[in-house]
Amino acid sequence: MKHPSSSSRDDESIQFLVNENASTEDVLHAIDQEVNEHKACLIALWKRRNTFVPISRLPPELLCKIFDFTTWNQTEGSLHWIKVTHVCHEWRSIALNSPSLWINLPLQNARWSAEMLSRSKMASLVVDANPPSYRDFPLEAVSSALRHISRIIHLSLSDANAGTMQKLLSDLPKSAPRLETLRSLRAFFAKWIVYTGLKSLDIHDIPPASRPTATQLWNALKRMPHLGAIDLHDALPVAEDCGPPQATIFLSNLQKLTVTSTAPEVQLFFKSISFLPTVIITVVCKTLSGSGPDFIGVLSAISATISPTAKSCGILIRGLEVSTPSAGLDGLRFLAYTASDIEADNGTTTPILDLSLRCETSLGRTVHDKLLIDMFSAISLGGLIDLRLKPEIKFSSRAFAESFGTLPHLQSVYTAGAGAYCFTMALQEVPLHQDLTKSQYPGLVFFPGLRFMSMYDIDFDEDDGDITIDALQDCLIWRYECGVEVWKLNIKQCSRITEDEVNLLREIIADLEWDDLEFGFTDYEDDEDDDDYDDDPEYDDYDSSEADGEYIFGSNSFW
Repeated sequence: MKHPSSSSRDDESIQFLVNENASTEDVLHAIDQEVNEHKACLIALWKRRNTFVPISRLPPELLCKIFDFTTWNQTEGSLHWIKVTHVCHEWRSIALNSPSLWINLPLQNARWSAEMLSRSKMASLVVDANPPSYRDFPLEAVSSALRHISRIIHLSLSDANAGTMQKLLSDLPKSAPRLETLRSLRAFFAKWIVYTGLKSLDIHDIPPASRPTATQLWNALKRMPHLGAIDLHDALPVAEDCGPPQATIFLSNLQKLTVTSTAPEVQLFFKSISFLPTVIITVVCKTLSGSGPDFIGVLSAISATISPTAKSCGILIRGLEVSTPSAGLDGLRFLAYTASDIEADNGTTTPILDLSLRCETSLGRTVHDKLLIDMFSAISLGGLIDLRLKPEIKFSSRAFAESFGTLPHLQSVYTAGAGAYCFTMALQEVPLHQDLTKSQYPGLVFFPGLRFMSMYDIDFDEDDGDITIDALQDCLIWRYECGVEVWKLNIKQCSRITEDEVNLLREIIADLEWDDLEFGFTDYEDDEDDDDYDDDPEYDDYDSSEADGEYIFGSNSFW
């Protein structure tokens, strides 16, 4: 740093130039030199000052780790984190000398993508091309990045058409020693996908003519022993042209499996592989165009992979949710859990099996019954404790009783909307060809272990509702008389049910939870209820014990 007296000497030098009639350019140059010298002094002072700031005491390794967290926050754009390099000279120096900070290439910005390829040096790269549409696909930047395939660890190419994919992938080498994740290869199946280090494989929407043969797929899976996640969406071999391998392929490291395809293709795939019972499985199984809903084969194949064997304990299903597939398609969807809501601490768990049986055409109740019976006969549900029924299901009460009603350990059922009628009627079904007395019911009625019921979003309108209060009362009383009473009932978000009706239900079930909501009534119905109370002078003196029926209200007992 210059001594203060140096400034006066500089001034004298400048004045000398002026007195010697030096050119204006020389004078300005001398002044600029002095300005730069002062700037350098200021910068040096600021650097010295920053060394005493507490944050400057953090080691470079820790700062680099903090910077790394900011690079993965994409909510503000892929380049927003670079502003941390503008805070101070030390931070910029640390960032520029940390190749791992520059591996997530901003492919939509070709200039910055090229710069990051340089700054990342030999670090493993993340190439994730997800443009808003295929028209915006960053072909130039992706092509440049793929020249570094030997150090790419994650490769995701979505929204690229088949021609673009062909151009990008056809000339790539088969060796990608660092590649762990291959994702979203849409409309194109590369025969070179045999990377032994892959941990995640995601391939979608391959036209039948471009799909791998069974032999190609089986060989690829055998050569990728580290696969932890597989997502194949309309990418399986065409079932008519192939068969399963001679020996099933054991995927020892698999943790998550997602498959979407037609029933024959899914059936072939599950016949060809095996894995540990801890794998989270998602299957969307579709009917062939123009064919009926025949899923028994694929259900049996899935069951074989998750059922107990001499080498595996299999999956013990404790909770099950039944609904219909999304996107307006008909069929059934089953979410299976290894822990029931009764057992889970927080009431929610991750499904171990998400199985959708989709049909393009609308199905009647008879077909829904068949799908239910097929599912029930193929998948082992003997340990089921907790069952949840969504409102759109449309089984007959008989089919429902002869399937779920036979499970000895089923304790809790949640039902919503129109599904309440099917379930309530199923509770009162009895085995056919049985001449039973009430003393014989506990061991022979359907749903023998049921103790907890939850009813949500149900319309109790007498004319066109999901179920009536009278029907629910009859069901609960009948269960009590048979010795298989329900212990607890939850009623939430249900319309056209009054406090008085809830109190009547409490005479049957002491442990009843209600959200105290009375809604769904018309103004006419409200006025009519008020008139009923006003016009009946003997209402307050009414003795419910004299009412018809065997139940004596308030006594909590039946005769």
